[in-house]
Amino acid sequence: MDLAFAATPDSLQATRRWSKLLVLAAGATLVSGCAHTNKTFPVLIGASSKSDLRPCSDYGSPFSYTGSPYYVFNPDTRKVTTRHQGMDFCTSTGTEVIAAANGKVANIIQNDQYRGGRVTIQTAIKYKNANGLQTLFVDALHITPIESLKYGDEVKAGQVIGVTQPPGKVEIGPRSHVHFSVGPIFQTWLEHTDPNQFWQKGEGIVSCYDPKNPPNDSQLVAPVRC
Repeated sequence: MDLAFAATPDSLQATRRWSKLLVLAAGATLVSGCAHTNKTFPVLIGASSKSDLRPCSDYGSPFSYTGSPYYVFNPDTRKVTTRHQGMDFCTSTGTEVIAAANGKVANIIQNDQYRGGRVTIQTAIKYKNANGLQTLFVDALHITPIESLKYGDEVKAGQVIGVTQPPGKVEIGPRSHVHFSVGPIFQTWLEHTDPNQFWQKGEGIVSCYDPKNPPNDSQLVAPVRC
C-alpha cells in the first residue's frame, strides 16, 4: 500500500511530522540487497542485485518508489506506517498479474475505494515466526481480478489472476504497480512477512516465472512476468 498520505485528513498533519522524525531517526533502515534486524520491524532481507526483476520499492523500505519518505495511513487500523510492508512491482496500466504461488484463492476484492482490487492466495508454504509454524498467504493489490476467478479456486503459479489498475486511488498513487505482500493470515496488511525469503531461486533473489521450470509448493515467483 502506497502514498496514502497524499489524501489523509488535516488532522493527520501532526502524525505525518512525527512519522517523518521517526524515519530520520531510524538508524537501521533497509538498504535494498542487505539484511538488517530492527526491534520495531521484522527481519529484513531485501532483494538481491542478482534478482531476475528488481522491485521499484522493496520490503521494509522507509521510502516509496517516488523517493519520498514513506508514511501511509491505513484506514483499517487507523495508524500511519513508516515502512513499506510489501514489495512494489511497477508496471503499465492493464499489465497481466500472475499467481505468485500454487494455492487456493482466500480473498477477492474487486475495487476498494482506497487501494483498488486484490487477490489473496493461501499457499502450501510453511514457515516459522515468533508464533510458531505458519501457513503463508500472498496478496496482489491494486489490481482488477479477472471475472472468472472465484473464492476457493485452486490456482497455479503463473496463472493470470488480474491486471494492474490505473493510478489515482489513494494507496496506488501516481503510478500503476502491483503491491505484493505476504503473511501468516489472509489479512496480510495486519501481520506481514518479508517475501524475499521464499523466492524460487533463493533468498533475496526475486524470481521470474518460467513455464519450463515452475516453482514447487514451497517457492514464490514474481507476480508479474519478466
